[in-house]
Amino acid sequence: MKKRQKKPYSKLIGLSLILGGIFLVLINEISGITGFVISSNNPLMKNIGTYFIGVALMIAGATIVYSDKSNKALEIMISQKAMERSQKDKTVKRNISKYLKEIDMISQSPLERPQEILGEFHVSPQGHKDLRVAWHFDRQNNILYIDDLLYHERGNIYVDQWNDKVRNHKITKRDYESSGYEKYSGRMAA
Repeated sequence: MKKRQKKPYSKLIGLSLILGGIFLVLINEISGITGFVISSNNPLMKNIGTYFIGVALMIAGATIVYSDKSNKALEIMISQKAMERSQKDKTVKRNISKYLKEIDMISQSPLERPQEILGEFHVSPQGHKDLRVAWHFDRQNNILYIDDLLYHERGNIYVDQWNDKVRNHKITKRDYESSGYEKYSGRMAA
């Protein structure tokens, strides 16, 4: 079952708080403090309160913006199995530029890229194209893992019957983790 993933609005909220705080501080500066009048409706106290609320909003907004984990640059890792397939499989070799383009499109927006979910893997793109990239995304650490480079061998059957093996739990993330990952450089040997 596909989980709906939330869009990162925290940065927008943080920036809104900062702008609201700046607005309150500027309003406070423009109104000016005309003197000490000791009464229940003390204008000095109103101005100081507005000033501190404005500063607090700016601090809260800055904290949200800078603590947002989506600020961390996306790291892309590719499995040894995918690298081996890119060197040994003739279909993958012949279409390596299309696979690289798809990996680039996935990396631009992993949460929004059209995909189907098979077992523990996302497979992109969906639709009429025969080439597929199996991947998963570690949202907490902002790491995109490219697990395998696939294609439809015949009909809806993927190369090496990959989709059937995934559905039957004969292929899992653990299999790719045990083979290892390396940092993706944006190209592969063809």
